[in-house]
Amino acid sequence: MNNEEKLRRLFAKKLIQPGTRHFEVEDDFEKEEEKEYTTIDGVLYELDNTGNPYAAVKCSPDKKGAVVIPEGIVKINARVFKGSKIEDLVLPSTLRVIEHAAFMGCKYLKNIDFGTGITKIGDTDEDCVFENCESLKEINIPPQVERIGEKAFSCCFALKTVKLNEGLLRIERNAFNCCYNLKEITFPKTLGSIGKYALSWIQKVNVQGKMLPCDIVLGVTTRGYPDLMPSIVEINYNGDLIFLPKCIVNDVSMKNLNNLVNAAALIEETWKYAVDDSTEKELVVKDYIYRKEKGEELPKSQEYINQNKQQVLAWLVNMDRTEDIISLIHTKALSTENIEYLLRLTENVNMRAYILDTAQKAGLYKDSLNI
Repeated sequence: MNNEEKLRRLFAKKLIQPGTRHFEVEDDFEKEEEKEYTTIDGVLYELDNTGNPYAAVKCSPDKKGAVVIPEGIVKINARVFKGSKIEDLVLPSTLRVIEHAAFMGCKYLKNIDFGTGITKIGDTDEDCVFENCESLKEINIPPQVERIGEKAFSCCFALKTVKLNEGLLRIERNAFNCCYNLKEITFPKTLGSIGKYALSWIQKVNVQGKMLPCDIVLGVTTRGYPDLMPSIVEINYNGDLIFLPKCIVNDVSMKNLNNLVNAAALIEETWKYAVDDSTEKELVVKDYIYRKEKGEELPKSQEYINQNKQQVLAWLVNMDRTEDIISLIHTKALSTENIEYLLRLTENVNMRAYILDTAQKAGLYKDSLNI
């Protein structure tokens, strides 16, 4: 069973426990006698006191294809389209509010045009507006949107591309949690803060602003499932790279690391917060290679490698990190003795050939080195 299937089963168990509000389609909507309604293209709308539709209140779970919310609609009530079979959605410029779970579980939804009206995606503490829309692969958050709500796009498993435009101020907790195909994202300059676990599966973050968003570590790291998740997350900030462990051992360590990074007090030695030995070594090696290629003389990661040389080399061989070994040779981190040790460790013919060729070119060749 691959990781994707494991995750689907894991999240399914979490999301459909008895008593939760996820996935069940509520068909108990009753019209209120004192209110007036109209149906447009299979969607029930409540009328205002002038007789014009202003709020979407109910849609059949069997509704298929495209839904275009008419101009004049200012609100989509909670759970209106939940579990429906719609595939395309167009929101009007007049829209101001999307309530809790309005489109949760729309598993066939592929395209969303957010329009020019809505300024926040979600309206409560636990929004879940587009949670578990499994066919959604790409979204473009328009510039008037200032806030992406809690769990807004959680468990959108197919989501690969998210464009965040200038104007966005905050991403709430768990907004893109469990979106395991979303691997890279760029933060606009306006983004000021990010909630915990908002991007729990992200692997690369590009920060365009001069300041890191508040609580960025809390937003892009997590505490769960280290065997299934990527091991590190890379933050590109002000022309520098920060490598963080993806999984952190506990909340205290997570908060400490978050405070240090936000205060620009720590951009090295993040490996001290890794949840396991393998991640620790990966962070050290990445940090060392990056800093030596930048021209730094004595990065702190070099001290770690010097003190734990055989353990690091054994990890590189066991994890089949040929490219990292080549980079270490190029940065003169390895001696002839280290090269010989690597060749004794590995039985991989291709790895041995690459190591030997690179060592020869680096002037580390000895007659005793052979495949």
